[in-house]
Amino acid sequence: MVDLLDARGYEILVKAFSEHPVTIKYLGAVKTEHPKVKYDEDPYVVSCVVGQRFTGQYSVVLKDSGIRKSGLKVLLEAEQETEVSIAACGEELGTYLVGTKGQEKILDLTRVCRKEREYLERIHRILYMLLGEVDRICRKYDLRYFLVFGGLLGSLRHGDIIPWDDDIDIAMTRNDFEQFQRIAPKELGADFGYLHCSELGGGVFLDFMCRVLYMKEEVPGNVFRKASGKCHKELENHLPLDIFILDRAFDHPWMHKFQMLLVRGVYGLGMGHRAVFSKEEYDCRDRMTQISVRVLSTFGKLLPVSFIFWLHDKVSTMNQQKETKDFFMSNGFLPFIHTRYSCKWFETSSVVQLGEMQVQAPADVEAYLKRAYYDYYHYPPVDKRIPEHSPDAKGVF
Repeated sequence: MVDLLDARGYEILVKAFSEHPVTIKYLGAVKTEHPKVKYDEDPYVVSCVVGQRFTGQYSVVLKDSGIRKSGLKVLLEAEQETEVSIAACGEELGTYLVGTKGQEKILDLTRVCRKEREYLERIHRILYMLLGEVDRICRKYDLRYFLVFGGLLGSLRHGDIIPWDDDIDIAMTRNDFEQFQRIAPKELGADFGYLHCSELGGGVFLDFMCRVLYMKEEVPGNVFRKASGKCHKELENHLPLDIFILDRAFDHPWMHKFQMLLVRGVYGLGMGHRAVFSKEEYDCRDRMTQISVRVLSTFGKLLPVSFIFWLHDKVSTMNQQKETKDFFMSNGFLPFIHTRYSCKWFETSSVVQLGEMQVQAPADVEAYLKRAYYDYYHYPPVDKRIPEHSPDAKGVF
């Protein structure tokens, strides 16, 4: 398993408690494993800092696996004796007196972000069990699935789940998905459960995603927070594997736009049946989206939630009997619902390595990732390298 901070980077803050300049003679691994490396794919980090002069405070993100193994070497020099504090990833490491002859410290960072590391290790262990169980069933019944989004990106970049990621997704064509959901409830092992999007309980709507859950162990998370209080209580803290459905997209661009408008409209109706729904969360969106959310969710409350799920299936499969060039993920994240994926990528599957597993993936991995992320080969900003489904994560769902 790739260490979280080796992949994300160590956010270092050096703060001087005076107005006198301080010079960082060296800040980096005692024994660097990336000497003079330029991270072309990760422009937000450096391997070390040499000769940096600052007043007040200086922050940098270091990315070098040698930091974990040999420690962080901090060599500072001040024009006048100055008190300096050092923090890593928001955790204070100590305060030191730096003089004109310099001050050197070797800091052990192996326990930094310990809580987050332990959370992610636990999450990744469960995600591998979920993926392994789905893979077992699909092999047994000759069904195809495709590792997608962050899981596939992790396979390409790390050969493993992305170190800061806390979910994993697969996609299935409509035919394979319908067979899987008939088989899964009776075929899944005792530690797992299949959850259809309409079976959360309490007449509640979360989304149109169907999931396989690991039921043996509870892990606090926010996946079901929009249904909390109305859905079955035993679901809320169980980790899911999400299944995206690949449905046929219209070849004609205007027909595709019309279908996407219908899909978004049905989703808006469903939002009226959420247990937790705040219109203010959408204040950051454009005016038309805000109005649509308010109108559709209000009208949706008047409709039976079972009708909304039925309507979504009808709208998603309205082009199902035709041979088209592209798929779209009909139960996907709404802002990207319109994205087209070439049917050729899913006619056959490739095999990729994810940790110790070999799993199915789109036939053309790089073409798929370029469509999903465009510049998938670049790392995101450091502040985005966080678990998105932990209890503390925020955002519009």
